[in-house]
Amino acid sequence: MEATLHTAHGVEILMVLLMVASAVGFAVKWVRLPYSVALVIVGLVIGSTHLFPKVEMTPDLILFVCLPALLFEASWNIKLGELKQVWRPVSAFASIGVVISMFITGWVLHNVCNLDWHSALLFGAMTAATDPISVLALFRKLGLDKRLSMTLEAESLFNDGTAVVLFKMVMITAFITASPLTIFGSIFEFLKVVVIGALVGLGVGLLGSRITRYFDDHLLEITLTTIVAYGSYLVAEQLKSSAVIAVVVAG
Repeated sequence: MEATLHTAHGVEILMVLLMVASAVGFAVKWVRLPYSVALVIVGLVIGSTHLFPKVEMTPDLILFVCLPALLFEASWNIKLGELKQVWRPVSAFASIGVVISMFITGWVLHNVCNLDWHSALLFGAMTAATDPISVLALFRKLGLDKRLSMTLEAESLFNDGTAVVLFKMVMITAFITASPLTIFGSIFEFLKVVVIGALVGLGVGLLGSRITRYFDDHLLEITLTTIVAYGSYLVAEQLKSSAVIAVVVAG
């Protein structure tokens, strides 16, 4: 009985938060503020008032439940033909750009804040992946070049995978093996994780695509799509490769 009451209370809180989010969506039409930014501000205000009980967000909930669906949906909406037109800048920004950003942030923290190199690079990897939601919304409102929007959107998908791989690499060398960061070893490990993840995503995505061709059932297609999204993530995790890149490629 107590568990039922807790569940009902949780659903009530969720419904209230969804109504607040909808109200914010209506309000931003009269305020020159991106919807995502407005949600963050309202969320900070609600959180500081302690109107709702504290919600524990575990890493597993984010990584294994929320992340695959979000990444797959975003990559699903990117057309392959448009991606081919911008693959060069996307590849450069999502790989070399993220690495450079991590090292610049790490260097600043190491020299200015006196953090050790591993901690500084971990923070650099966490902040290297950018989210262009607000910028893309502004681009669409201003009617800017669609090619530029596509470059930002595609790069934001792949830089997530790069940042996660870099974070895990620094974490492993710092706290598990305690070995120094070597240039060639890090590059090899990075390429191995990325390539295996991409191959897993490509294989699972192609298999799911082939299977759906034999069925004309929307419910079955939704089920298979869900399997592809979460299946590619789980397979890549088992192979110790980039699950994020696997989901993006599968989409």
